[in-house]
Amino acid sequence: MFSEKDSMAPAGTVNVLLVSARDGWADRVRAVDPDRLLVHEVSGADLAEEGDTLYPSRWPKRGPSGSGADAGRLLREAEVILLGLPYPSRLYTRTGRLGWVHHPNAGASNLWDSDLWGAPVTVTSSRGSNYALPIAETVLAGAMTLARGLHIRTMRRADFAGNVVLSGKTMGIVGLGGIGGHVARMAKGMGMSVLASRLSATDRMRNVGPVDEVLPASLLHELLGRSDVVAICVMLTKQTEELFDADAFAAMKPGAILVNVARGEVVDEHALMASLEAGRLGGAYLDVYAGELHGEPPPDRLLTHPAVIMTPHISGVADETGAVGFDLFLEYLRDYLAGKPLDNVIDWDRGY
Repeated sequence: MFSEKDSMAPAGTVNVLLVSARDGWADRVRAVDPDRLLVHEVSGADLAEEGDTLYPSRWPKRGPSGSGADAGRLLREAEVILLGLPYPSRLYTRTGRLGWVHHPNAGASNLWDSDLWGAPVTVTSSRGSNYALPIAETVLAGAMTLARGLHIRTMRRADFAGNVVLSGKTMGIVGLGGIGGHVARMAKGMGMSVLASRLSATDRMRNVGPVDEVLPASLLHELLGRSDVVAICVMLTKQTEELFDADAFAAMKPGAILVNVARGEVVDEHALMASLEAGRLGGAYLDVYAGELHGEPPPDRLLTHPAVIMTPHISGVADETGAVGFDLFLEYLRDYLAGKPLDNVIDWDRGY
């Protein structure tokens, strides 16, 4: 929801601070309105003070290195912040003129460790846009690799028993957002039936674009029981944390394939491992795991399991990935300068 201040164009010079930005982004921000924008860059590490933690701890350090004192002054003067990763845990309480923060990633859960979470300031994300296409392609690649056994087939081990054809099977998508929408289109294109759950759905809906049936989130277990491949594309919120628990795995169709490109914390990994060990789950492709963004190593029991493929959070990396979240920031910056309402404002109660 917007206040009157949110709907008014800012007057005079607007100080924009880019935190942990990529090379070349500052020039593109200045080009939006060279006469009004004063743009500075800092690294998340330079913003950190004693007692702060950087999140995610495993993320590569980005942004120019400089003095912490200068970084602190720039933070106090900033009206707009583009908050890349990594960032220090204390930001909001150290600002003085802050009107809007944009997080160029999709997951609002990235901000759980920040004092921005729940703060009385407009915070937007790139939900639905950021790297959705390559991530969706990775979902299909992971599912097909497991279905055809490509992760274990070699010229010396040419046993084709157990290979599965996905055409004619059912794809179940948990979270029908930007990524889930692309997964649905691709799965339908290869001849699969498509089910999906959506938090906003209050009843069953049939033939929604490429999706044969959209189910309310409360009918998750029905979706799991009807799906040969389950793609987790849902946002991590307090409600979806360990959504895939023992009961969820028990509800899945025997031999089904699980693909997780969301956040590791959506899955109870002990329950996942139990389902794999019992032979109930056919396999799992995991681009994420619990504790990953806090620097914890991947669990050996999953990393070494023959029915599991793990990759290091690279599903969005591709030749045409681009800087989608940053492009969205430029669009929103033009709207902000014009006093227009911003899209994708994070609802703290909803969690995204």
